[in-house]
Amino acid sequence: MLASTIWFFALTFGAHAQDRTVPASGTTFTATAYSTKGNTVKGVQTQPGIVAADPRLLPLGSTIRISNAGKYSGMYVVTDVGTAIKGRRVDIYMADIADSRAFGRKQVRVELVKPGDNVKFQPETTNTIPKSSLAPAQKEDAKTIPSNKVPADKPAVVQGRVAHAQEKARERVEDAQRQR
Repeated sequence: MLASTIWFFALTFGAHAQDRTVPASGTTFTATAYSTKGNTVKGVQTQPGIVAADPRLLPLGSTIRISNAGKYSGMYVVTDVGTAIKGRRVDIYMADIADSRAFGRKQVRVELVKPGDNVKFQPETTNTIPKSSLAPAQKEDAKTIPSNKVPADKPAVVQGRVAHAQEKARERVEDAQRQR
């Protein structure tokens, strides 16, 4: 009886312990997307090129490579967590809510390129990546941020969002004028 109880606990908790290790290169994760603007747990503004992940698997501040995500395959920095982000899940930030809804849920491959320090509210200790390493779909949204790295500092993100809002407003005015 004791041997079977020990075997049961080893199977039950051993599987969970395996989920708490940093994944090997090319581990399969479930990817979703979000578009909520604000500050992340790491202390940076949400912006293209960042993801939320379970910090037990992918420490905050880590650089990861996501593949098999279509036009969202590329390099990302883990700067956020989420209440529903447990285990092998990543949540990719997208600037547009329609894009995040269209992304849905995908099985992707995640490779840990450079581990982070897993320290909250210290953006200065976050790994950065060049904009040129971003996923193709993320590069377009990152164009408005006047920085050559991701994550960019808060003033650059705010400035980029203002520029993007002004561009969208101009497009709406032009569309309205064409429809007349």
